[in-house]
Amino acid sequence: MAELHHKCHEHPLAFNEDTSSPSDTTYDCAGCTENVSGSSYSCGECRFYLHKICAEAPSEIHHPAHRPHPLLLLLPAWGHEKSEVHCSFCSDQVKGFIYGCSSCEFYLDLNCALLPHYTSAGEFIEFIHADHEHPFISINPIASGLCNGCIGPINTDDHAPYLCFECRTRSSYHKRCLEAPSTISHPCHRTHQLLLVFKHSNEDFPVCNLCQTNIVYGSYYHCVPCKFYIHLGCAWPPPPIIQDEHHHDHPFTLLLRSNNPFFCDACGDRGNHLSYICSTCNIQVHRDCISLPRHIRLTLHPHPISHCFFVRTDRHDSRDWDCKICYKKVNIDYGSYYCSRPGCDFVVHVECSVKNVGNKRFYCVVEVENPDEFEEPDLLSDESTSSIIRVLKKINIGDDVIAAEIKHASHEHNLIFSDEIKDNKYCNGCVLPILTSFYYCSHCDFFLHKICAEMRRVCRLWFKRKPCSLLTDGIFLCYFCGNVGSGFCYILCDIRRLCLRCALLSHSFTYEADEPHFIFFSRNNKEKCSACAKDFVSFDKIYRCKDCAFALHLRCVTLPRTAWHKCDQHTLTLAYQDADDYSLRHYCDICEEERDPQQWFYHCETCDKAMHIKCVLRKDPFIKAGIQATTTLTIALAVQKRCRARATAAGSAGFTSTRNVRRPPPRFITLLTPTTLFFFSQLGNIRKVKFIAAFAPTSAGKSVETLHAAHPHPLVSINPTGDYDCFGCIQPMKIDDPSYSCLECGDVFHKKCLEAPSRISHPCHRTHQLLLVIDPLEAFGEGFPNCNLCQASIMYGFLYRCLPCNFYVHFRCPCPPPPIIEDKSHHDHPFTLLLRPDKPFDCDSCGNQGTHVSYICSTCNIQVHKDCISLPRHIRVNHHPHPISHYFFACIDPQDSRSWDCRICYKKVNIEYGSYYCSRQGCDFAIHVKCSLKDVLYDVVEVENPDQLDEFDLLSDEYTTAISVIREIKVGNDVIAAEITHISHEHNLILSDEIKDNKYCNGCVLPILSSFYYCSLCDFFLHKACAEMRKMCKLWFHAKPVSLTNGIFRCNCCRHVGSGFFYEYNFGRLCLRCASLPQGFTYQADKPHTIFYVFNYKGKCSACGGDFPRFDEKYRCKDCAFALHMRCVSLPRTAWHKCDQHILSLTYQNRDDYPLRYYCDICEEERDPQQWFYHCETCDKAMHIKCVLGKYPFIRAGTKYTYDGHPHPLTFVRKIYYYPECVHCHEPCQDLALECVEHECRYTVHWCCIKLYVSDSDNDNDNDNDFDTNSEIWA
Repeated sequence: MAELHHKCHEHPLAFNEDTSSPSDTTYDCAGCTENVSGSSYSCGECRFYLHKICAEAPSEIHHPAHRPHPLLLLLPAWGHEKSEVHCSFCSDQVKGFIYGCSSCEFYLDLNCALLPHYTSAGEFIEFIHADHEHPFISINPIASGLCNGCIGPINTDDHAPYLCFECRTRSSYHKRCLEAPSTISHPCHRTHQLLLVFKHSNEDFPVCNLCQTNIVYGSYYHCVPCKFYIHLGCAWPPPPIIQDEHHHDHPFTLLLRSNNPFFCDACGDRGNHLSYICSTCNIQVHRDCISLPRHIRLTLHPHPISHCFFVRTDRHDSRDWDCKICYKKVNIDYGSYYCSRPGCDFVVHVECSVKNVGNKRFYCVVEVENPDEFEEPDLLSDESTSSIIRVLKKINIGDDVIAAEIKHASHEHNLIFSDEIKDNKYCNGCVLPILTSFYYCSHCDFFLHKICAEMRRVCRLWFKRKPCSLLTDGIFLCYFCGNVGSGFCYILCDIRRLCLRCALLSHSFTYEADEPHFIFFSRNNKEKCSACAKDFVSFDKIYRCKDCAFALHLRCVTLPRTAWHKCDQHTLTLAYQDADDYSLRHYCDICEEERDPQQWFYHCETCDKAMHIKCVLRKDPFIKAGIQATTTLTIALAVQKRCRARATAAGSAGFTSTRNVRRPPPRFITLLTPTTLFFFSQLGNIRKVKFIAAFAPTSAGKSVETLHAAHPHPLVSINPTGDYDCFGCIQPMKIDDPSYSCLECGDVFHKKCLEAPSRISHPCHRTHQLLLVIDPLEAFGEGFPNCNLCQASIMYGFLYRCLPCNFYVHFRCPCPPPPIIEDKSHHDHPFTLLLRPDKPFDCDSCGNQGTHVSYICSTCNIQVHKDCISLPRHIRVNHHPHPISHYFFACIDPQDSRSWDCRICYKKVNIEYGSYYCSRQGCDFAIHVKCSLKDVLYDVVEVENPDQLDEFDLLSDEYTTAISVIREIKVGNDVIAAEITHISHEHNLILSDEIKDNKYCNGCVLPILSSFYYCSLCDFFLHKACAEMRKMCKLWFHAKPVSLTNGIFRCNCCRHVGSGFFYEYNFGRLCLRCASLPQGFTYQADKPHTIFYVFNYKGKCSACGGDFPRFDEKYRCKDCAFALHMRCVSLPRTAWHKCDQHILSLTYQNRDDYPLRYYCDICEEERDPQQWFYHCETCDKAMHIKCVLGKYPFIRAGTKYTYDGHPHPLTFVRKIYYYPECVHCHEPCQDLALECVEHECRYTVHWCCIKLYVSDSDNDNDNDNDFDTNSEIWA
């Protein structure tokens, strides 16, 4: 045995591996003064003990609480020169070893001295936190405490928590709380990151958005702009999957949803953000409810009760399902505890039975493994527990046999039965007046009510799990009513007794007062006692009515209904209200003091006397005369009072319970399997149908027919070969589907639809079963119901319904969706089914609301539609150059004030839900999921790699440009092409800024009002922007590249016939004016409008006032009702007309209120002041747009045209000053015409006349794709 010589003891100390004693004797360590356990050193001679760690404590240490000097191990405290030494760190008196610095008078007890952890070099293990002024030191905790970060417990077995030795508050933290990141992204607030507040300012106490409690202490995360706060402890992620096979057969998956409350299927209570789901059972529960017991026993009910998530009842069941503890209604659509015995309707809330710690203790709730097992008290026989030892004589009274003479355990003499009521006699058992049948002793003054004599010696009370024994003699204090009494009582424990009056009370019963009240036992009520009108004390035992405010103290419930008093010779009756309104009658006839008429009293009907209850019963009314209290009983009463006072002071200090979940018992589950024999319910008539399975002709070559309730004619087995829809499920029939058809009607049915069960149990309507309805038209007439699942109308086919609840579902909708969907090409994790009836949700993938079917990914904490599981990760759209990626939310800087608008519909994008975003830095392009995938105009395609360029993007500028640079000049820092060649013209073009009047661009046919290129040899002009248009490009609404072309054409967007440049694609042509319009831009009218392209809009055009034809292209403002036809968007901002020598400007509103000015200065007809017009500011002239532009404003004069009806080329001209005659119609050519370029030929023709031979009509709705015979493609 190893020995140790320690300086604090004169004898050597022997080493002990395990300090244990055969007796109950314990020893204290001389170093830390705690009980010795485990390895230790001891001196057997002196009874001196030291823990091994205390004995091996170093003689000198460096401590963070006293950094200037080392601390030396001094003598024990009892040998110190001071009478009392206090630890300078914890302030407790030191009783064991002391570490100290004598010069500074700094002392530490052994526990505080050995707190820090040291490295192998003897240095402290420190942690420097940016938000704390002192270093934290790693410690070995010697006692449990609270972390100043998460406010969670720091246990003695925690791995190296940290403590600040220099702060007065002695702040201690878990290591992970100190290492918490300064910013986090939380799934319940995905818009912004959350910032860590390490120290609470204590100025305000915000509410945690997750657990809904105030943040009073500790660290927390917050988002200042959104006022979002969460505890540090709430920020830790809960486990994604919890499996507790002992309480539930399947695993539970995490569902974390902010601001989305739910009702727990296990307990029926409301939850906030954190829940777990079981997709197999289709339940959503609190985290605590995962481990609810499957079966429990409680003292209120003789049988074990089982947890069920819902109760399926018959449609005609009209029972009120009331909780047998609180007597509030139980919602049978959610979880509760039920008795599974046939005919038993016992039910209790989960909250009342298991979650409420006080009720769990009071009703002795325990978990049981086998609900069929019995407890020992259930097996006790009546003979072994009866108080009547022997029946000596029996008599017959009517059909009943009654014991006339008995031997009772409480009395030495025999007792004789009697019905003769004796005045002023009291029962020796309950100490109440003898007013009913009783037993008496003929030798002495001993009486027992018949019911008291039959009380069992051993029984189990409704609030006590273990059997209680009957005590038949003594004086005691009743634990329930608080009355001191004599007589019989039941022993609850060593010091608690229960009088017979309280023992006879059940948990609930009907109390006859002024009217019957169904009352039940309760422990909390804020009302007043209906008998004595006194307030209820907290945790007072009371009975209250389940239907009204009637409530009684327990001592008032047990008040005798009759009593005697010496002031009256008659029996006094307990009265519940004073019907006499005469105020002078409200006095007690015993004490002659005033009586409260609202309080109960005793009344003599013969003498009409009223008396206080306290005056009649007096003090200690339940101690029978002749009983003497011994010293022992007096001491017992005092002990009981002290214990009762302590219990009252303790309040609701409870304990933590384990919670469990179980599946419903078998009687609440209906197992439905397909069969070939069915009972079909059709309009109340039930008939048995025999189904003969046949899929091909018999061996004899005959077809097999069958009769079915779904159809009046025989059905023949067929092999479907055409495109048919089943008349049952209204779904298409495949070639290999086993099917039946009616040869008379042509109706076809899937075999599986004919085999459908007549009744089903559906998770979205768990209360009742659903019945099959064959013909909706016959069942509902003209009013077709909507399916409660898909919300579509049920007009054809089979359906299931619950008539009392008006619940209807399509025949195809009850088919359960797959519980798990895994699509790794579109999402990395599997999705789990969540089926919630009448519970809408917002899809995290697309932002739209969903109904009953959703799927969740607990890893990513998202809830999506089934269709959104396979959304493309990356897509390309025409009107954006980069691929865009799908994100479930966008995390932005709180200072970012951008408005995220969808670039298709220009409505706001909720960045807290899924959308498509461009991931390029600085690009804020975003679109809704529904806009990107449902609008075919934008040619959305899925791409695998977002960094992969499109084939057209790889084409060089040299391949797509329409110009070649001849000469360049430098203007400031810009290099500009001064001379070019263009693919549309044979000569070189020169850059110019000198605006020329009445000149039009050969590309867009708009006036030349900005920089342009011109040909010095001929009349050819091009805007600089038109010259730089690519000969091959991609338009925002077309996926494939389009080619630049020249000729006469009709634009498919603005519907104008024009000349010049246009882009040609597979289904139309587009002028340069429309091609230069983006999908969305700012249009400057009377004020700026952000307009975007739309296909359907029901307003009116803000320019011409016309209606929008259906499916017509148009632009509308995202903020107001401003909208324009496509042809109005491309109206020239400036124009010329022969009636005015100045430039005319497009004007958007008429500011002149004088009505005589509302006329056109060209046609001199009235103008609509709400429509746009052209205006000359110099001459103050206003003109119709149609009068200024004419019929063909975008065909440039001088454009050549080849017509098959004439041998020479023709040129477009506008006859302004003289009007030659048209060779076709012989009318003057006043507008656009064509004339022959040959001088000898005087051929002149209207454009509208020659156009009749080329197209069917001049209507804007014509398709003129075949109109142009003079186009030239340059690509």
